[in-house]
Amino acid sequence: MAAQHRRRSTKRSGRGGSLLVAAAVLSSGALFEAAPAMADASKSPTATSRNDTNGKRAVPDGALAPVDPSRLHLPTALAPPVAPIQAPDGTLRIGSAQIGRPDWVDPKLAEGINDSFAQQEATLAQGFDSVGFDPARSDRMAGDAMVGSLAGNVTAGVLTSPLTSTSAAVGAVAGFISGIPFLPAGLVVMPVVGALIGAAVIAVPAAVVGSGIGAGAGALEGALAPATVPSPSVQHAPPVNQPARSA
Repeated sequence: MAAQHRRRSTKRSGRGGSLLVAAAVLSSGALFEAAPAMADASKSPTATSRNDTNGKRAVPDGALAPVDPSRLHLPTALAPPVAPIQAPDGTLRIGSAQIGRPDWVDPKLAEGINDSFAQQEATLAQGFDSVGFDPARSDRMAGDAMVGSLAGNVTAGVLTSPLTSTSAAVGAVAGFISGIPFLPAGLVVMPVVGALIGAAVIAVPAAVVGSGIGAGAGALEGALAPATVPSPSVQHAPPVNQPARSA
């Protein structure tokens, strides 16, 4: 059974390989400055429990209990903080997908990417805990939601790229016109500003919507994933004609 579980885990990691590389490229500019600080944080001690935020914990083993609908409820209070997951050495890990770190990705940058996504994943897991999901199920849903969010973001970018280009061109023309009164600098600066604003008008809402839809789909996938261990809340009745044993 352990061998079968390892094969399933390997299959899941492979599915997100190309997505992880894309995420590394897209995130490299934003994370480059923060990478050294994040790299130092990644050397924190191993967490002693799932809710020990003084360190990081190992990747969950994938064991899932069945979802018990009777335990689900609206979040009445925020659950305890969840420790982020430490990516295995030499890997890029985003949610439930991970690949080996490509040679062209700087190790410190990779640590920064891993830390950034691990913190977001931990926050999502905490949110799922607060509505009554089993901790292992919360981890699975959070990991799948991270992958879904990135997939939705990339898909939205691809689908809206023609509109984004058109909107940027319109913005550049508008910026050129508005920069005429501020010759000569206005004709240099304003078209660029207009193009950026025009592109953002399309790209930003599309990215938000795409990420939200993808995250929801990923979380649903995690919630519907088949259980691999019995529910811890199930108690078996004693055999007929035999008294129940007291604890």
